[in-house]
Amino acid sequence: MGSAIGAAAWAPPSARVMLLSRSPVAQQNVANAVGTADGECVTIADAAAAFQLLAQSPPDLALLDAEALWAAELEGGKLVAELTNKGVPTVLLVSTSTPAELLESACQVGLTDCIILPLRANHLRDRIAALRAATRAVQPVRVLTQERSDFAERLTEQLVLHGYRVRLEAGKAEMTAPEPGSLSVVICDEPACLVHALGSSSEMAIAVTSLPRPYSLPGGTLAWLSRSAMTPAKVVAQVHSQLKLPCRSLLAEASIPFFCPVEFREWGTGKDCEWSTGYSFQLSAGGLFVRTLVPARKKVALELRLHLTTTSEQIPATGVTAWSNCWPGGEGTVLVGMGVEFLGMPLSKRLLHLIQACRGDANE
Repeated sequence: MGSAIGAAAWAPPSARVMLLSRSPVAQQNVANAVGTADGECVTIADAAAAFQLLAQSPPDLALLDAEALWAAELEGGKLVAELTNKGVPTVLLVSTSTPAELLESACQVGLTDCIILPLRANHLRDRIAALRAATRAVQPVRVLTQERSDFAERLTEQLVLHGYRVRLEAGKAEMTAPEPGSLSVVICDEPACLVHALGSSSEMAIAVTSLPRPYSLPGGTLAWLSRSAMTPAKVVAQVHSQLKLPCRSLLAEASIPFFCPVEFREWGTGKDCEWSTGYSFQLSAGGLFVRTLVPARKKVALELRLHLTTTSEQIPATGVTAWSNCWPGGEGTVLVGMGVEFLGMPLSKRLLHLIQACRGDANE
């Protein structure tokens, strides 16, 4: 006689969250929030203990209290860098008075995200859920070049700011087989190297070269661009066109560093809808570039609140997500977060002033 066996519902393993904080209140609040999100919280009080924990068993998520990180000085920066090297998403817990310099220095060594205190129910719940969820694919682009150059580096940076996952490969030795669905941008003026690079692209490629255009393009080559008339921004526009993606007006080529905590939520969801958080790291006249583990969906209208901690200002803005990348981004250079294109409706005077400052700096 067969026996009936009750099959228990499968549950994902608990997320292991590391908290660096010296505040008992913060420790308790975070522990409660992690527990509510079906996670396990490991609390440490200094950078030395964090390094020891990383050496033994890296966590799934790291939360770093801004005050504790600021007190750790150089060791704090080394800790964020080590977490990045270990592939651990790192979130800074900030207040509206946290120095922008701390965000900037942490961003330079790989800071993933930012939560504005006080901690709300959705902050950790949504991030832990995002780490467990299946990720959305990020369009891969390869930049192949005979040797590293300022043009190739700037092109790579702008493609990344437009939401692509980019690999920069210099010389034949670095050229790898293309991923399915990837597009290659080949920058080369040497015939043999150009033929080799285009041949290794096999699928889709854009040639940027000073060599004369052949009568018929090599297989897989979509466009042949004259290098003398090219700028990185024009190549990015060509990439958008070949991939049949809308031409985004983020103006990444004219963006400048801009660090501040950001809150956002979908437009029209009502006053009771919870705000999500992240931090901006670049600003242009076209939009804002935000790092966060919980980006909004693509092509969604957003309300935003920018917190200028240096002057204790809160600036409202509206925009639409031009691109949105979840964790993990995959191999290559990719931004986890979103690019938000400002909408054409009237912006606040303070935001207009910041945008004008961007334009002025870009023209200098």
